[in-house]
Amino acid sequence: MSDLIVLLLLFFFVIAASIVLFLYIKARKTIKVLKGDISTQQETIKGLKNELEEKSAGLPSVERIKALKEKESALNAIYRSLPNFKKVTGFQERLEALIDFIVCQLVEKIPDENERQQYMNFFNVLRQGAEAYCLILLLRDKKMRPLMTCLKGLQADSVKTADYNMILEQILDAAMTTYDVVTTAFNNPNALSGQELNVKLLKNNITREDALSQAKLITDNQYETDSWAVVLKKMLASKGINRSNVICSGYKLS
Repeated sequence: MSDLIVLLLLFFFVIAASIVLFLYIKARKTIKVLKGDISTQQETIKGLKNELEEKSAGLPSVERIKALKEKESALNAIYRSLPNFKKVTGFQERLEALIDFIVCQLVEKIPDENERQQYMNFFNVLRQGAEAYCLILLLRDKKMRPLMTCLKGLQADSVKTADYNMILEQILDAAMTTYDVVTTAFNNPNALSGQELNVKLLKNNITREDALSQAKLITDNQYETDSWAVVLKKMLASKGINRSNVICSGYKLS
């Protein structure tokens, strides 16, 4: 009986030892596989980490991002203060609005007073140039274009003396207006008194009647009238033109 118990105990011990050995071998295999997976995952993580570091190397720092946001905010403020050209349509008005914008946003922040003044002087020249540009457009639309339209409407074989006189008067008006505009442009200090009349007429700042009332009568006396005006009067008289509403640099025929 005791031998039987011993045999049974031995049998169960062998079975238990076999089970333990089986589990141990299986566990080692599992651990080996897991170690391999862990190693692979570590290599993957390491690769991803290196890739992230490479990509993040070109990214700005938090301080840099903050500085960029501040610059963006400043630029947006400048953009919002740009003049609205949809509401401001005139050339000179647009230029003035743009100058005001540049002065406010940039020029006033220049520390050197002399440099600021240089910019302001340049802007004044731009203003004069803008005025001259607008006057040229007026010369084209109010003097040159009507003159050419009139010439193209005449037939060479049926032109009458009255037509010649009309054309001559328009040519004289266009020429004298152009001369007065050019010689008084850019605040020319040598502009003569009376030359502003044709400029005012071109800009519709005065009526023809008022301009004629302010113009000086061309006489034959060279002490009273500039010699060029006397010559002009005689030349026109030779063509049968003794009366005209054209103003010649402050002078009139009648």
